[in-house]
Amino acid sequence: MTLPSPLAQHICDYIAEQYLPAYLRVDANGTILELGGQLEHYELQTLQRGDTAHNSLDVLTGLIPLENDPIFLPLVKDQQGRSMDIHIVPATDSDWILLLDGSEAEEQQLELQQQGNYLALKTQQQKRHLSSLFQSRPSSLNADDSHFSALVDVAILNITITPLMDAEAAAPMTVIQAIETYFAAVTTTVVDRSGVVTAQMGRTILAIFGLVPVPLSPAQQAVEAGREILSAGSEPIPSPTNKPLSKLDISFEAGAMVTSGKSALGLLRASPYQSMGLISPQMPEIIGLTGHIRPRELMIDAQTFSHLTRDQDTFTQSELSFKDSSSMTIYFCRP
Repeated sequence: MTLPSPLAQHICDYIAEQYLPAYLRVDANGTILELGGQLEHYELQTLQRGDTAHNSLDVLTGLIPLENDPIFLPLVKDQQGRSMDIHIVPATDSDWILLLDGSEAEEQQLELQQQGNYLALKTQQQKRHLSSLFQSRPSSLNADDSHFSALVDVAILNITITPLMDAEAAAPMTVIQAIETYFAAVTTTVVDRSGVVTAQMGRTILAIFGLVPVPLSPAQQAVEAGREILSAGSEPIPSPTNKPLSKLDISFEAGAMVTSGKSALGLLRASPYQSMGLISPQMPEIIGLTGHIRPRELMIDAQTFSHLTRDQDTFTQSELSFKDSSSMTIYFCRP
């Protein structure tokens, strides 16, 4: 691919600023023929032409000379414990070695791992609570049967990301990473407030409140979770380590909706798998209202509003009209 020279120069400048590149060119024995870039960042400033690269970068032992395709070695630790990405690119009678700073990627990876461990612990706690709902399942059910509990009061929170801004100029994988980062943070907020994430579909997350016993009503739980998520704006919500999950230059907005009512929770069985399912009279309402979610706005139905124990005065009442000439009373606020 050939890029216009201004774009190619921009990419070079960006890489130089963000990743502090350094390079070596070595022969088949690992002898350095050329070197340059930010060598001091990798404690390699004392290297000179004629030195053996393996002595300072022992990870290269056995890899040089390359015979065919380039090799990428992510997050390699040097002797000082610093992380770097190493690219080895074959050339005629020599190999190029490119070093890029990997500290930010390592930090993100560590925080995402901590996030995963935290969510796994909270999810396990939720599972213990949810298992009690199915203890009364008839023993005669076989592996392909499904079983639903009695109706329980729940609130369903819908978080939808509105069209991304600044995304058209970003690489597709960067946009996807931004969405995944944001949704990981949203999931943390939901789980912290004893909600259960049941689905992630495109730019939407659905979560249920009321399955895990807490003092607040399901409606109050869901509304407060929605407020917290929207109040964070386009910035990723802090992880349990109170650090941003990512530093991605993409801004976007989210809107939220909460509906409340009785639903039947159950186990859906189809050998060898089982999953949690929800049968809710609210589902047509959820589907009908989803298209009316607006950025930075929390919308709730009348049932949810009536179950709030505080902050009712922060909502404004409105009538929502549909194409079939029907209407519905809703309440909305902007956290």
